[in-house]
Amino acid sequence: MNSIKFFRKAALVALFSFIIVSCASLQSGVNQVKVGMSRDQVTKLMGYNSQVVSMVQTSEGPLEVLRYKDEIAENGTFVTKGYYLLHFLNDKLVELNYEDARMRPDRPWRRDNRP
Repeated sequence: MNSIKFFRKAALVALFSFIIVSCASLQSGVNQVKVGMSRDQVTKLMGYNSQVVSMVQTSEGPLEVLRYKDEIAENGTFVTKGYYLLHFLNDKLVELNYEDARMRPDRPWRRDNRP
């Protein structure tokens, strides 16, 4: 019985450690990103867990927007703080924006103003 409790606690500690490292990794990656980098360079820094939110052909070439979630662990669950939006033109980063999840009109605010 005690060994089950021990393994549960160990699993919980491992999960939270992974969460903290993942969040730190994304933040560290964002801090290293520079305009002009290739999509491959940015992906190596920020990871592969992104969504393509827009693709369009412009007169200057293909424009693609990737979105990365900025999450924190709160009360044993993930909470989305916001999103990093990376704009690539001809496979080169031309713009990076941050969108606060609490400011999105399609998401109701909680009483304490968190998403």
